[in-house]
Amino acid sequence: MKSSPDPLPLAQAQRAYESAPTVRFYARNTQLQPPEAAILERLRPRLGSMRMLDLGVGAGRTALHFAPLVRSYLGLDWSHAMVETCLARFDGAPARFELGDARDLGRFGEGVFDFVLFSFNGLDCVAHDERLATLAGIRRVLTPGGVLCFSAHNLRSVAALFSFGSPRGPFEALEEAVRYVRIRVNNPSLEILCASPYAAVNDGWNAFAGYHYHITPTEQVLQIQQAGFVDVSVFGLAGVELAAPAVPVCDDRWVYYLCRRA
Repeated sequence: MKSSPDPLPLAQAQRAYESAPTVRFYARNTQLQPPEAAILERLRPRLGSMRMLDLGVGAGRTALHFAPLVRSYLGLDWSHAMVETCLARFDGAPARFELGDARDLGRFGEGVFDFVLFSFNGLDCVAHDERLATLAGIRRVLTPGGVLCFSAHNLRSVAALFSFGSPRGPFEALEEAVRYVRIRVNNPSLEILCASPYAAVNDGWNAFAGYHYHITPTEQVLQIQQAGFVDVSVFGLAGVELAAPAVPVCDDRWVYYLCRRA
């Protein structure tokens, strides 16, 4: 049982992202999530002048939409298989893909990107201290005024994980019972999880193999500001920017954040 945010077993997570079934799953997914689409439209007038770094690019889902619009595009991923898929998928396109880890952006100079995207909760695969260091590293490679967009699991959504669903038949009931028991066994109590502004949660990813960092939207906004970013906008999964009073009570499973380097 975990009571504080620890990283996923990173070697195990990397193996999962190297596996053929996982690569096929990500390659089949070609659409932007509604908040990503809303953020693209907000940035569209500026994208043509932006040098973009796409962290955790996976099989190229976001590259399909952003790469044709930006001044230059680099997709980075820690999975060899994902990078190879992107290289084959975008052969001849004006986009670059490289193997790399978001926790170590030391290969890049300061202020060399105008836009950094870290989609689909990729930042949640590391522990708290590494997370803060990663945000600092992203800030360093962004030009002053440069834009960061990322998503994060919402700690306010974990109550749904701890509730028993409404299965439609006996087989689904059995599956739901197994899931429910495993959520209970592999996590602290809901009360303990919700007593902190951030926590490690075993949400069932990769057959309950590890934990993802979850954080409340209010705490995430504060974390962003403390990392040296300003003008934070928060988007729910419906793709609508949340007004300030709605941010603390948002219970979407994950939330998108848009901000800029001060």
